[in-house]
Amino acid sequence: MSHTQYDTDFYAWTQAQAAVTRAKEVAALDIDRLAEEVEDFGRAVRKGIGSQLERLLLHLLKWPYDRPPTHVVSGASISATPTGDC
Repeated sequence: MSHTQYDTDFYAWTQAQAAVTRAKEVAALDIDRLAEEVEDFGRAVRKGIGSQLERLLLHLLKWPYDRPPTHVVSGASISATPTGDC
């Protein structure tokens, strides 16, 4: 198997493929690898969206239970706002 730019410098390969795509130089396109990369990208995006949705749902489920604790000292509740009584 010969080493191509795809194997040695992936970023440069992507930039070269973008350039020949914009120039409509179909013969210069690495069609098989481009198709594979598009499929992989689609799967990665779908997985990422699913992961973020799962994270959001978990946070929404926990939200009602994640209230800040109420501090109690000697039976009296401590307020975060001053009452003016000192």
